[in-house]
Formats: sequence, C-alpha cells, structure tokens
Amino acid sequence: MIHGIDNRVRTAVNTQADQIKKEWLFKRPRLELPNIRRVSLTDIRNGAFQKQFTGWYKMNIVEQNDEWWSGTPKDFTLKILGGVRNWYKEFPLEKITHQYIVRDHFSTERWGRTNMQWYQWFIFLHEIGKMTTMQKRNNTTTFVGHELAGAQLAAKWLTAIEMQPAATSYLQNMIVVSGLLDSLMHDPELTHKGVLIHARKNLGKMSQYELLELLILNLVTLEVSLLQEKNQSEYERKHSITTRAFFEVLGDLELEHV
Repeated sequence: MIHGIDNRVRTAVNTQADQIKKEWLFKRPRLELPNIRRVSLTDIRNGAFQKQFTGWYKMNIVEQNDEWWSGTPKDFTLKILGGVRNWYKEFPLEKITHQYIVRDHFSTERWGRTNMQWYQWFIFLHEIGKMTTMQKRNNTTTFVGHELAGAQLAAKWLTAIEMQPAATSYLQNMIVVSGLLDSLMHDPELTHKGVLIHARKNLGKMSQYELLELLILNLVTLEVSLLQEKNQSEYERKHSITTRAFFEVLGDLELEHV
C-alpha cells in the first residue's frame, strides 16, 4: 500500500506493479528438485545442488564447536544425511510389523515423490539457519533460534523450486521443530514418556509419522555426534530416551494398523 498520494495514482501504480509481478516474477523458470536419494554425499559436497541451493554451500564458512561437532554445519549435515541413509539401509528393527510400518511410510508417495525423498531434503536443509545465528561464547559456538531462522531461509530458497505448497510447508515445519526433542531432553527429570507428552503438545497437528521422523533424526544425530566421546553418560541417557520414545511411537502406529 502506497500512502500520501492521490487514490487514482495509487491505484495506477499498484496495478502496474501487479502487472510486472505477473509478467516477470511468475514467469521465471522454476527449478526441479533432483532425486536426492540417487546423489552421493561426495557429489552433494562437491556442488550437485549448487543450482537449486547456492546458499547451502555457504555453510562451509561457519565453524561449529560444541558437544555435537567440531567443523562446519555443512559437514555435520552430510554426516547426518549419511547416517540416515545407513540407518534405513541396515534397518535395525527386529519386529516384522515395525519394519512394515517404517518401510511403508517412507516408500509412500506424496507431492510426486516418496516420503524418504522429502525426509532427506528436510535433513539436507535443517541446519541452514546456523549461517545467520552463530555466536561465540567461552570458546563454544551457539546457534540460538537457528531452527526458526532456517525455516525462514528455506521459505525464501524454495520459491525458486517447482514444488507443491504442501511440500514447502512440510519442509518448513520440520525445520522449525528439528531441535525440539533434544531441547526437551535437557531436562534430566523427563523420561521418554514425558518427552513424548511435551513433544506432542508442541507439535500440534503434526502426525505420528512426522514425530517418528524427528526421533530417527535425533537417534542418528546422537550416533554421529561427538557427544559419546565428550560425555558418555549424557549420550547414553539421551540415546536411551530417544530409543524408548521411538519404539513407543512405533507401538502406537502398530495399533492403528490393526
């Protein structure tokens, strides 16, 4: 809205602006998302997605030094992505019904791609907010609010990608809550049931499957991080809580399939 000028002039200017937006902005050729599952970690590191996500590669200039990782968020993201791929390949689930639930979910298609593809794109993007939130405190790097910053940055990047609005919302929403489970586990009094109760309250309308995806991310992040090396007891506590919560959610989903 333009203030302080004649209404007719304002209308004419706004109409012209809308026309320019229609003719130019909406006619930009939009980029396609590749099948991320077919792209190796080495190729991703070397710029496979440079065209779609130029800004992602700028994470290489940010140094992370905390209980989780010593290096760049870019390297940490690739480590987690590799961990997720290995987890799904090795599939450490003994119960057949649990295997069916997880495989069925990740092989199901939404918005023209499998859930596993969307999940890996979420993993690829979930640390991007660290570029704008880095602070140094007592030789430790902090990234307060990086999840929200990352979701906002993703929204900007995804305007150039050919994808359905629901897929964009999924990626943004998952980025916002990507650190929720670990933040809840900072409370040493919370059991896995307490973590699930608070997580479900915070996640609102997000599904049981999306909670399962967050638990997988938490498990893999713990396993590839430096926490086990730096604080064995804390690693074991968080790993135990995450594992128990994971199987409880699987049990709930199993009941839904009966």
